[in-house]
Amino acid sequence: MRTAGLTACRCFRRRLKKVTEIIDYVQRSPDEVLGVVSPGEGVATIEKVAINCAMAGCKPEYVPIVLTALEAMLDPTFHILSAQCSTFGGPPLAIISGPVVRKLGFNHSEGALGGSGHRPNATIGRAIRLILWNIGQGKPGELSKTVFGGPARWHSLIAERPREEGNPWNEFHVDYAGLKPEDSAVSMLGANGKVVSCGFAASPIENNISTIANDIKGDGVAAAPHVFVLNPQGAKILAEAGWTKEQFRDAVYEQCYVHVRDIKKVASQASPTSVYYWMKRISPDDDDAKLYTIADPSHLHILVSGVRRQSRVLSLQGEYPFTNRVGVGYQEDQLELGLMQGGSASLVWRRKLSIMRKSSSADFLSFQ
Repeated sequence: MRTAGLTACRCFRRRLKKVTEIIDYVQRSPDEVLGVVSPGEGVATIEKVAINCAMAGCKPEYVPIVLTALEAMLDPTFHILSAQCSTFGGPPLAIISGPVVRKLGFNHSEGALGGSGHRPNATIGRAIRLILWNIGQGKPGELSKTVFGGPARWHSLIAERPREEGNPWNEFHVDYAGLKPEDSAVSMLGANGKVVSCGFAASPIENNISTIANDIKGDGVAAAPHVFVLNPQGAKILAEAGWTKEQFRDAVYEQCYVHVRDIKKVASQASPTSVYYWMKRISPDDDDAKLYTIADPSHLHILVSGVRRQSRVLSLQGEYPFTNRVGVGYQEDQLELGLMQGGSASLVWRRKLSIMRKSSSADFLSFQ
């Protein structure tokens, strides 16, 4: 079992204890098969997920979030092969929303996309990557063909700012998956991104919308869906001015276009998919024709997180986030009760431990 270049706890007994605690907590059979993870076609079981979560440093109460993320990625229509193997290199991003953000203490302020030192963000994001690395075999130079990679391939997770802490709009999972506000959810999508500086307090709303649209549309080469991570200051100003999330989204979309004359300058860099998209929508002979770089407004998703002026544009692989409700397959009140005692679900795993304790720690490091 590899750790993707980072060190992990090598104490044999301590790691065995952590894995046992996780399996006890989730109350599911260690041999339960969750699915097959591409591109290595590794079989994901509760046991293997628990091992990777232990390596990442997850507390047991974090593991249902990891399981929910994995189940979303295993949806047959999720582009996991593209996220793992493409030269684009956009690893699956986990968006955490709902009451679980506050219950587990996810960071949604400064450093919301990583590097803040908050354990839930760091270890859950890391566990998802280890599962894709170890079970799915998405390793650079082997089955993964990303050209440059990036820090997000160590960890890619963001938590939505809760309504109670300054988010004026509906939860992400309410708008894009039809779930209830009281639900907790994980949304998975393949994404790369860049920072956009938009100070809503310093300039008219319309000027900020133009800045955002210019950053999203780029040169028009790619016709991709996007998630726009809006800072809470901007969301507050928009809401107080009477803007809904949908109105803001539509206003940004309306400015996300380029003219055919400009597209011709960069057409040689375009993929066959983009060219096909263009030809469906415009005439190449009409230089004044507008080509929208997002297919329609529903392909622009708005998420509130972070702090103060900066926001972020995330370009997606695929069209829509895949959202699963946290709680399917385990007791929701476990988030508050903490570690459960024992449980028949871990009996098979406990038998394995009695055998593994007789072997060396080196055997455990290679155990899958």
